[in-house]
This record gives sequence, C-alpha cells and structure tokens, in this order.
Amino acid sequence: MEKIHSFAANQLKKVAILVVAHPWKVVLAAIAMVLVFGWLAATRLGVLNNVNDLVRADAKIHKNYLDYKKEFGVREEIVVVVKSPDFERNKEVANFLAEQFEKRPEDFERIYYRHDFSAMEGRMLNYAPVDELEGIVLKLGAYKDVFKGGSEAMDFNSMLDEAIGRFDESSLRSKQGWQEFKPFIDEFIGNLEGLASQLSRSADQPDQNAKSVGQDRLAEMQKELAENEYLSVNGGEILVMLLTPTEGDNESFAPFKAIINGVRADVIEARAAFPGVDVGVTGEPVLLDDELTQSTEDSIKAAIITFILISILFFVAYRELLRPALAITALVFSIGWTMGLTTLTVGHLNIISQACVIMLLGLGIDFGIQILGRYEEEIASGKSVGDAVANTLSHTGVAILTGGSTTAIAFFTMCFNDFIGLAELGIISGSGILMSVLANLVFLPAMLVICDQKRKPSEGRKKASEGGSEFRKKLDRQLFSRPTLVIGTVLIATVVAALQIPKVKFDYNLLNLQNPKMESVQYELDLVESSNGTIFGVIVTDSLEEARAMKNQLVSKETVAKVRTLQDLLPEDWDAKKPILAKIRKQLDQLEFNIDFGKGIDVDRARSQLKELLNASNEGKEQASKHRFKAKLVGKGGEVEEAIAIFGKLIPPLEKSIEALEGLDNQEAGKRLNRYQVEVLGKMQKELTWLKAQEFDKPVELSDLPEPLMTRYLSKNGKILLEIYPKENVWQEAANKAFVADLKSVAEKATGTPVQNLAYISLLRDSYVEAAGWAFLAIVILIFIHFKSVIKVILTLIPLVLGVIWTIATMVWSGIEFNPANIITLPLVIGIGVAFGVYVVDRHREEGQVNLFASSTGKAILLSAMTTIIGFSSMMTGDYVGLQSLGLVMTLGIFFCFISSGLILPQFLAWSGQSGRSKPNKKLQSLPETAKEAS
Repeated sequence: MEKIHSFAANQLKKVAILVVAHPWKVVLAAIAMVLVFGWLAATRLGVLNNVNDLVRADAKIHKNYLDYKKEFGVREEIVVVVKSPDFERNKEVANFLAEQFEKRPEDFERIYYRHDFSAMEGRMLNYAPVDELEGIVLKLGAYKDVFKGGSEAMDFNSMLDEAIGRFDESSLRSKQGWQEFKPFIDEFIGNLEGLASQLSRSADQPDQNAKSVGQDRLAEMQKELAENEYLSVNGGEILVMLLTPTEGDNESFAPFKAIINGVRADVIEARAAFPGVDVGVTGEPVLLDDELTQSTEDSIKAAIITFILISILFFVAYRELLRPALAITALVFSIGWTMGLTTLTVGHLNIISQACVIMLLGLGIDFGIQILGRYEEEIASGKSVGDAVANTLSHTGVAILTGGSTTAIAFFTMCFNDFIGLAELGIISGSGILMSVLANLVFLPAMLVICDQKRKPSEGRKKASEGGSEFRKKLDRQLFSRPTLVIGTVLIATVVAALQIPKVKFDYNLLNLQNPKMESVQYELDLVESSNGTIFGVIVTDSLEEARAMKNQLVSKETVAKVRTLQDLLPEDWDAKKPILAKIRKQLDQLEFNIDFGKGIDVDRARSQLKELLNASNEGKEQASKHRFKAKLVGKGGEVEEAIAIFGKLIPPLEKSIEALEGLDNQEAGKRLNRYQVEVLGKMQKELTWLKAQEFDKPVELSDLPEPLMTRYLSKNGKILLEIYPKENVWQEAANKAFVADLKSVAEKATGTPVQNLAYISLLRDSYVEAAGWAFLAIVILIFIHFKSVIKVILTLIPLVLGVIWTIATMVWSGIEFNPANIITLPLVIGIGVAFGVYVVDRHREEGQVNLFASSTGKAILLSAMTTIIGFSSMMTGDYVGLQSLGLVMTLGIFFCFISSGLILPQFLAWSGQSGRSKPNKKLQSLPETAKEAS
C-alpha cells in the first residue's frame, strides 16, 4: 500500500517537473483545448426535454409503452383547456381555436376536440338498455288510444278523457289492464305535477316538470350526445382540445417549442375575443417544455450567481486578485473541457444532467482551493516557486487525487442502471470532476509558475511572519482540547438523530417539482381537480370482445373512474334488442300525431274532468285499502300496497290543480291551460316524432363511428385501445400505486403515463440508492489504498456518516421530503463528505498532530465548504421547485459534512492519539536543478 501512495506522489512530482520546466506549453495546450471543446459545446450541445429519452429503450418498464406508441402512432398531446360555466360559449371558443389551428397543418398531425355523430343519430335507441326499451313498449301501448288516427285532433280535454277511461274498474281488475295502467299513470302523474305548477304561476314561464313517453331517456340521450360531441368535463364547463404535434424539428432539443408558442399566441387571441372564458395550455409536451425552460433559466442564473459569489469569496479570503483569478480560470477551463467532452461522448444534456455545471462550479473549485492553500503555505515557508509546486502536488495533490476520485466515483456509480438520465449525469459530472482534477494539478500550477517565477523565497518568509499563525495554533488547541466531552455529546446527538431516519419520506408527485405559478401547471391542476388530469392508463387488446371483457373488469375496480374505448360507442345485446325495437316500430306505425294546438280548451269541461279524476283516485285508493287485509291472506298484499301508493300519488297534484283553477276566471284559466297544452303535448309530439325517425333494423357499426375516435382507438393492425382514467389523483404516490396495481391485475402489459411515472420514479429512487451503495463501497476501497490503515479509513468516514445522519434528521424535523430531484444527494454527499475527511486525515498523517487551522488545510476546507454551499444554495434562487429542493438538501448535507470534518473529526483524531506521521520522502523535497533553473 505504501508503494501505491509513493507511486502517486512520484508521478505527481514528474508532473511538477514538466509544469515548472514548460509552463507556457501547458497553458497554451489548455487554451487550445478549451477553444476547441468550447466551440463544439456552443454549436452542438443542447438539452433534451423528453422524459421518454431518459430511460433505455430496451428497458422492461419502457418496452410496453414504446410498443403502444408505435402501434397507435402516439405522441404526447398538447392540451388546450376552455373553461366557463356556459357550455355553448365554450363550444364557440373551441370552434374558433380549431379554425386557427387548422390554418397551420404543418404543425398538427391531429386536432381532436369534437365528434361528428350524424351517422349514428338515427340509431340512438341502439344504446338504450333492454329494460328501458321494454318500458318504451309499455308506454307506447298506454298511449295507443291517445295518439291514434282519426279525424278528431288530440287536445288537453281529450287527454283527460283518455285518463278517465283508464279508471274503468273492469279494466283495472284484469292483469293486463293493470299492467297497461301503471306506465300510463307514471307518465300522467308527472303531467299532473306540471299542470299544478303551471296553473299556480301567473307568468308565462315554460313548465319544466311535465313528462311524456320516452322523455327522460330522450333528454338524457340528447344531453349525452351534445356533451360527447365535444371532449367535455363537468357537464361542459370544461372543454378539452387535444393537439398532436407533427414530428417537429428533429435536430432541435426542444422540437415542439415553436408549435407550443403558436398555440399560446392563438390562446391569447381567443381570450381577447371571448372575455369571461378561461383558456389555457397544458399537456405533457407543454409541461416538459416549460420545465426545461424554467430549469435552464434557473440553472444559468444559479451558475452566474455561483461564479460571482465564489469569485468574491476567493478575493476576500486571499486578499489579492491574481492567484484567486488563476484558480477560477482553471475552474472555467475545466467546465469548458467537460462540455466539449460531453458533446463528443453523450452528445447532449438532459433535464437532470443540465445541473452538472452548477455542481462542477461548487465542487471543482475545491481542488483549486486546496492547491492554492498548500502552495501559499509552501511559499510562506520560504520555498522557491518550483519547490512549492513540487511539495504541493506531492502532498496535497495526492489527497486531491483521492478526494477527486471519490467524488468522481460517486457520480460514475450512477451509470449502472436503466435510467439513462441518471447515467448521463454520472458520466458528465464524473468526467467533469476528473477534468477539474486535471486542470488543478497541471494547468493551475503552470499558471502559478508563470505568474510567480520572479518571486524570491525571502518574500515568502516575510509573509510567513504575518497573518497571526500563533492565533490559529491557539484556535486548534482551544477547539480540540476536550475531545472526550465533544465526542460523547456528538454521539448522543447522533443517536437521537439516527432514530429519525426511518421517518424520512419520498414525494412521488412530479407536479410538485414544477413551478406552481406556471400556467401549464395550473391548468393541469385544474384538470386534476375536475377530472384527474390529462393522464390515463392504457391497455391494448386484440379484439372488441377482449376489450369488452377487460372493460367490464376495469369498471369494477375502486380506483377506476371510467374506461374509454371503441366499445363505448358500439351497442351491446343487439340480438336481444332487435325484436323489442321491432315492436316499438310497429306501435309507432299505429300512432298519428294529430294535435291541434290552436283549438281552445273547454275550461269548464276541464274542471269537471279533473274532479272526476280526483274522485276516481280517491275511490281507487279507498277500494284498495278495503281489500288490504284480505289480499295479505291470499298472498297479494304487495299488489294492493302498490295500488294504494299509485292512487295516493295522483291525489295531491289533482287537488292542487283543482284548487288553482277555482281561483282563476275562465279566460285566465284558458290561457294557462293552453300554454300547458302546447308545452306538454308539443313535447310528446316531438319525442314521438323522434322515435318514429329512428332506424330500428340496423345496429351501429364501426364504420359509423367518427373518424377521430377510430384513429385514436383502432390501430392499422386492428388492435383496440382502452384508456383507463383514475378516480383519484394519480400524481400522488398511494393513488398511483393502487391504480397501477388494478391495471396490472387485469392486463400485465398495461402502460400509459401513470404506469410509466411510477416505474420511472421507482427506478430513479432505487438507482440513486444503489449508486450510493456502490459509491460507498468503491470509496472505502480507494481510501484504504490511500491510507493503508483500517483505522484511518474509519476516521475518514466519520464526517460522511455524521453528515448523512444529521442531514436526514434535519429533513424529517423540517418536513422536507426526498423527491426525484433531490434524491441525487445520496451519492453526492458520500463523495463530498469523504473528500473532506480525506483532506483532514491526510494532513494529520503528514503532521502527526491535530494542526488543522494552523495549516492551510483548515482554511482550504472552510473555503471548499463555503464555495460548494454557494454553488448548491444558489439553486434555491430560481422558481423551479426541483432545483430548489436539490439545492436545499445538498446545502444541508455539505454544511453538516463540513461541521463533522472540520470540528468533529479532529476531536476523534486528538482522542485516538494517532500519530501516523509518515517519514519524509526525500525524493520529494526539491526539484532537480534543471527544473529549478527553468522555474
């Protein structure tokens, strides 16, 4: 093991010899690299914003979704939301927008917002259940004497005469007569309630209570037809337009941005043209594009803030401009190299990996801080520039190699999973850390040699007398004089904190990562509240029969709100309905709708008819009540009770109608009765006309369905699509898990956004946890190689263990949850926390005592922590919640790792009494004369 450490030190000494001998060649080579790589990144590097590109195409969780998209030619849809209480107004807006969209056929492959049901309108009875059709047969039979051929026109008086005829005692006593009487009376009671209401009103207000044959079902069918003509929610209060964009610019990293901007321009125009109607844009492409835009803007802003604050911190800490500027230059160069390397290897950034620049700013500067700190210490001790570079690289350089390697490994361990987005972040950030190590071990020393080549050793010795070194030594003694007390307190606090770890939660809701103020998020939340949003599960079947069977299973699930498929528009039980429809057709042929609305009503006759009906109803109820006991004895009690109830329902509206008529003169009563006649009999005629216009001998077939539905639910290969909409908000973990479980119980290959989201997030979470495990293992091996001591490995890991425990406990106490954005902190904190420990233990091994703040290491670790915290805390300045949460958790983690490495780890070192001082390696004390001369 000693040989490995010496080998690394010797190799870095060779680097120092090269740098000191040829500093300009090194600098010029670095400049050439950054120019070439910078040009590549500026011209070819972009950011992908498609979540489907973040998972390997051959991943098991992804295959079903890709197969579905290929089979049905699916692309995520732009969703336009039209919202107001006025359904008709909403339709006007939707039609207006459709005209605007149709002017740009190059933007949209499909504009889906309404259906043409004209081919189906004549067969709407196909959709009525069998029992409802049988009810229509009975009702038509009851009206066969009301609407019949003949010279005499139907009017209100003749309708009352027909009702009186129904009370014939001999007819009511017969089973057939009673069966015909019941449906007639059901309709008639409704008509009487409407009559009583009409007679009680003085204004000419239409009566909404009158009912007639088939009216309920007809009204329901017409309402369903009107609502289903458009894609509507909440009874038409919300209309949805689904726009399938064309392929767009395949060379662009945001291929739909121009289309989305065009849609938004049309929406702004619609808002101006239709005040009072709320119109907005959402949908997966819009949410992704907005997320990309927001996160990119926030990342750029955070990077600028980080760069400025780090620069200020550097200049303040070192009280000069030149050397801090050199370290920042090395940082910028390393990022330029990284972006160029990314262009050549990965080829792009993604929604996850674009945060790498901020990370590299905060992490990469640490190496420069360590180099500058040790270099200044060597110069201050009287070393020449060449010897200062040699000692810096051979001591601190080895620690940087180990610390940089641990951080890089923390990133590289993210590569071993199916989540491409995470793997790409690992590749880019891991490579970036290595580029930063290279820049600070080669490029930065070369720049220092060039700038300080005229410096005299005496200047360093003069500087050494300044700055209060005695104060820093005293600080070390004061801070680390009572290690047992501090360690005991820390252990107790850590045990308490560790008890909180099982309580930490994970937030699966991807919407919670978005800026809640974004329009697309607000409209998606509106849809979630009203209809559970724009996402749904998907099942692909081979036939209509299989689709019907699966739908029947799905609708019985508690998590399923509705299922949409072609089967919804294809009537069931045609064989059972066909003979019933034939009966309806026959009955309708026997009816003639001959109503004379201009004929005046005989008011006196109507008064008499209503009283006669009241007497008949009272008599019927009285007779039924008399036979109640006897009927129970012979087992017919139920029929008698039914008769009592029916007659009892007739009495109140009849009494109310008679009472109202008694308060009116014949002229006023005639007006109101005639108004009622027009309303009731007109509706009856209209509805019977509608029934007669129906086609009774042909079912609705696939060819009759609107083309948008056929395209959406029937593939070219004959596959049938089922869209399953959740009952609960599946952006929430519990609801999504239950919904997906129900889908999988019916079809194992079920897919769709809810299934994908659950799989993506679970894979992402598990991948980060797995990466953290591998990172920890690899880092332990590297540390052991570096220190050759199990005890030193344990000591080095103390800041990491304490930092992780304290961070998670703070999250629990503060109500902060892990989420798909900040879960990255697990492997990152491992790499960074260990790096801090490496620097402290390595310096202790070199010095043989706790000499942290009296040396350059303490200051370097403090600055490293501050710059890293600046880098991550700057993420909290933006509006993208995902970036904010990542910055917050990383800031906590870095802060606690610094506290544990800078204040707690030295306590353990002091308490353990580990000297571990290595023997000076005389080969590393000075450079060869040729190198000295060059310096």
